[in-house]
Amino acid sequence: SDLAQQDLASQILEANTARHAFDIIGKDYPDVISHVGKQIVKSARGFAGTGMTIHSVIFDYGGNVVFDSNDTEVREQIPEDRGQRTEDR
Repeated sequence: SDLAQQDLASQILEANTARHAFDIIGKDYPDVISHVGKQIVKSARGFAGTGMTIHSVIFDYGGNVVFDSNDTEVREQIPEDRGQRTEDR
């Protein structure tokens, strides 16, 4: 719901550290972690240029993988690189 999203956003904005925000997001909001991981790939592709393979992995503070851009399901959700660098657009 919109109220739940606003509450989550408020809690994250009030977090004092990235770790605190990560603890708030935790296992309850895996879509948030996935969105961040996909944005990492998208952004890196924008400045890396062609011929580069971008791989993003996000770990929790226990060392567990919570996002891996090489997961088949995740790869299918990330738009393909069109070979344009950010400054070329």
